[in-house]
Amino acid sequence: MARTRPFTFIAAILFALMAAAHLYRLAVGFDISVATSAVPMWISWIALVVTASLSAMLFREARS
Repeated sequence: MARTRPFTFIAAILFALMAAAHLYRLAVGFDISVATSAVPMWISWIALVVTASLSAMLFREARS
């Protein structure tokens, strides 16, 4: 019998939403600045890979 892991599932959804936000930024191309420094687009590529990977792993963990 499979156990339910609601907190793991919620974390997976949050990481999926963050990955979607980075993908949206890459698709639309809007700029982000922190104080007076612009955040380059390549950071969103890295963040997209990391958050999507974490989301996939957490979804897999939540199912087991």
